[in-house]
Amino acid sequence: MKKRKALRMKGFDYSSNGIYFITISVKGNQSLLGEVVDGAMVLNDIGLIAQKWWKWLESHYEYVYLHDFVVMPNHFHGMLQIKRDLAIDIKVKTLGSLIGAFKTVSTKEINQLNDSLGERFWHRNYYEYVIRNEKAYKNISKYIKRNPENWKKDKYNRNKNQGFIIIS
Repeated sequence: MKKRKALRMKGFDYSSNGIYFITISVKGNQSLLGEVVDGAMVLNDIGLIAQKWWKWLESHYEYVYLHDFVVMPNHFHGMLQIKRDLAIDIKVKTLGSLIGAFKTVSTKEINQLNDSLGERFWHRNYYEYVIRNEKAYKNISKYIKRNPENWKKDKYNRNKNQGFIIIS
């Protein structure tokens, strides 16, 4: 059996104050969240569910603050900030636990919509990057905002072929 590569920084406290850049993909990289039309993302019902539950993290956990995010056809990018000083008499969840909560609640509603209870919707893991300075923050913010207009050449776009979308 092939051993999985660890994606997280060894010894890092993922419940510590910080801003984290997150990418979460749909299982199998299927384009199920909507489509890009003329450089703008148009969410379908499933994409709206994903957006709703991402925003829920901020309203449900008093120490979570969401920065820029974008839902794309088969993944989404977002910046999530943990502010431990806002947690009053509660234990702060780790980034992994917050992502797990998002995946659980969004998958439940998506599966109810599709009559496919119990199926995993999101890819098993997620990508994370700890934002350490203002320059990185600005670059990531710009990347997130421009993601829809750059969809034709995006590495997550399964329908790209030399910069053109293949329509079948």
